[in-house]
Amino acid sequence: MITFLAILAFAPIRIACIGDSITEGRGGINSYPAQLQKILGSKYLVGNFGRTSASVLPGPLQYSALRECQDAVDFRPDKVLIMLGTNDSPGLNWSERRDRFRSAYRALVSGFRELKSKPQIVVMLPPPMFFDDSDWRPRNLIDEILPLELALANVEGCLVFNSYDLFKGKGESFPDRLHPNNLGFEILARAVAKEIFQVKEKGLKRLDWANDARKSVVVDREEGQYLGHVSTTLLSDGKTILAAYPKGHGKGAILLKRSEDGGKTWSERLPVPDNWSTSLETPTVHRIGEKTLILWSGLYPVRIARSEDDGKTWTPLSVVGDWGGIVAMGFTERCRDGRLIAQFHDDGRFFANAGKATGTFTLYQTESTDDGRTWSLPRALFSSSVVHLCEPGMIRSDDGHQMAVLLRENRRVLPSHVMFSNDEGKTWTVPRPLNPNLTGDRHTLRRLKDGRLVCVFRDMQEGEWKGDFVAWVGTYADLVTGGAGQYKIRLLDNQDPWDCGYPGLELLPDETLVATTYGHWDKDKPPYIRAVRITKKDMPR
Repeated sequence: MITFLAILAFAPIRIACIGDSITEGRGGINSYPAQLQKILGSKYLVGNFGRTSASVLPGPLQYSALRECQDAVDFRPDKVLIMLGTNDSPGLNWSERRDRFRSAYRALVSGFRELKSKPQIVVMLPPPMFFDDSDWRPRNLIDEILPLELALANVEGCLVFNSYDLFKGKGESFPDRLHPNNLGFEILARAVAKEIFQVKEKGLKRLDWANDARKSVVVDREEGQYLGHVSTTLLSDGKTILAAYPKGHGKGAILLKRSEDGGKTWSERLPVPDNWSTSLETPTVHRIGEKTLILWSGLYPVRIARSEDDGKTWTPLSVVGDWGGIVAMGFTERCRDGRLIAQFHDDGRFFANAGKATGTFTLYQTESTDDGRTWSLPRALFSSSVVHLCEPGMIRSDDGHQMAVLLRENRRVLPSHVMFSNDEGKTWTVPRPLNPNLTGDRHTLRRLKDGRLVCVFRDMQEGEWKGDFVAWVGTYADLVTGGAGQYKIRLLDNQDPWDCGYPGLELLPDETLVATTYGHWDKDKPPYIRAVRITKKDMPR
């Protein structure tokens, strides 16, 4: 008897996931049941009994008549998660099917409830469909199917999990507008684990390294001179870093330095073309090829310089086109089809000659099909007089198929925002708020080998670190879901309420991070440039 009781005590709790292709997934770890198993661990056994195209209503793939349904019964589940209804949504006059849907769904629930294992039933409302207004399926789901499932769950005493609300307005997780991508499956599983199985998520930790002088070095300093808004790029050897920055607050001669040992020591100021002294705005430097670099200088007109020898020699700044903008460019990214895309913003003053501030911020994108030699007339991606979004910083998803752009909110009334693209920057989602822990300016991101993201920026979240230079560590899923992240680190203590933090961030082959920025590091003194080195052993798990 003792042995039998011990076996019962250690038997895993059996979870049957019932559904269509959204449950079945794409095989292996690429389904929400597989992700749920990973989260819940060995105390649970999660079975995936999804079947592509399965329906509630009678027909060739009615779930209750399928082999997968019998397999789920034979599984002897302790809990049954039912997510069906998506494939019942097509067609006009859906109201004529209400009674049949209600009867078939109730019969399915009753069939599982009557098992000897007496499982708890969870009605999982299907996620949204992101088709256009001419498609009846999203309307039928919202107007007919979801209310029926909610009412039935109430009558039958079932738990409800709302996948619809979880993904509402988050079409970036549904590249075909119907099925979640792999990250979407992970997001769904995490939400189910939290809400249905009470798995607690770890809260954000805060670390303060601002007073650890061993972690930072001076890149450049000049008595009585403002040295600002730095940008960096890592060269092809994996250890040499170039840093470009203005001699002044944005406007001023562009200075250039080089570190050949991963940011430990820095050269004297390097020779640059004469007309770099005419720069009107924050320069940004980007590596776009093995040895090819470009450097942007904004306002009107935007100008660009080019190096074909890893930054040893440069062309003068030359006009790109009859347009301009502020902090050009927030990022420059190579797309899968070979295009380069770059983004910036403007408030009406500099996009055209002799412009005037309009009270509206517009985010623009320009593209190049000839390796950065010429650039298209920028197109507007998002404009608003309510939320002033600017200074884009980009990172790709873990699988590389999606782009996320983090955006500063310049009115200081909302958190920073994020927008997404599933088609290499051809279209973008409407920007939405990030977690407040990422509220700040000029986000620059890199991905560690373990998949975690590191983002450095000027912190503008209310609190004692506001105005300081910080790093946030979290996951790409946190960007999509509004997650808090793993931890936030104060890297440098700025002695000014806000003026710091236009950073470069480079990831070396040994996973050392080099964050280079400017700020008022000495009270009542002009800002200067420092680099913070963060080694792999510094990064707690």
